[in-house]
Amino acid sequence: KQWYQRRVRGAGEGEKYNFTVDDFLQNNVILETYFRDMYAEQVFQVREYDFWNLLADIGGMLGLFLGASIFTIIDFIRYSVKFGYRKVRVVSSRLKERS
Repeated sequence: KQWYQRRVRGAGEGEKYNFTVDDFLQNNVILETYFRDMYAEQVFQVREYDFWNLLADIGGMLGLFLGASIFTIIDFIRYSVKFGYRKVRVVSSRLKERS
């Protein structure tokens, strides 16, 4: 009881919140905790994805998408030239047949 008296009176809480030492003793619980072993687990947060990894991944994706679009453009040009060449051959063969 003396420890609580010192604690309550030393902190000035009794006067501030209007309770006595007996109120404190009746309305509080002392909880003692015992551990089986002294095992402690430390958890660290490590930044997995820093700015340079993000920049490299964005650059890789842009390279992939731009490379794919360049191949698509090249295929479109190749298809257009091939289609145009066939059209010119058909038209020229029709013109030769008329003359």
